[in-house]
Amino acid sequence: PIVLGLSAFVLAACGGGDGGGGPEPTGKVNLSITDAPVDDASSVVVQFSGVAFKREAAMAEVVQDLTSSPRQLDLLQYQQGRAALLLDGVTLPAGRYEWIRLIVDNQPNVRDSYIVLTTGEECELRVPSGAESGLKLNRGFNLPADGSAALTIDFDLRKSIHAPPGQKGTTESCTQGYLMRPTLRVVDDADVGAIAGEVDSTL
Repeated sequence: PIVLGLSAFVLAACGGGDGGGGPEPTGKVNLSITDAPVDDASSVVVQFSGVAFKREAAMAEVVQDLTSSPRQLDLLQYQQGRAALLLDGVTLPAGRYEWIRLIVDNQPNVRDSYIVLTTGEECELRVPSGAESGLKLNRGFNLPADGSAALTIDFDLRKSIHAPPGQKGTTESCTQGYLMRPTLRVVDDADVGAIAGEVDSTL
């Protein structure tokens, strides 16, 4: 469900081996985003300028920098099983990862992250610390050597978008300020299944 929020990443894993003694083993990562419907908005656009991965026992994160070509996604376009591929086959060191951080652009008076209401008004969407600390997902994942992982980050916009009373918008056409405090989770594609069948007409 979405009140105004963010969507999802998917990681799927497959096996591999490490012979030792050579270059550090690596694996491939796909990262996707999905969302649920939200009330009173026709678009919720978020601009991603990077994704950071923190491996266990590593001192620093591995950052996939997208600033040269940031991804601007309307999260409301990716619902009901649809997802936007944010990273496609990125090579990372194999091992156990502790967290993922999504780095979001939301500069004042810049059309990077914004919301379009069903009444037509376009309003700036403020994401506190989105460009500094980013949106952190603490669920870890394993990236096998010579294998792959596929994750989907699922935003719950209905719980994520807020219109604080008394907070003004930054333009004349938008008198209300909007804030995103994302409620999101990481889903491992390997854990996702489907059910098929027929519903009895008497039910």
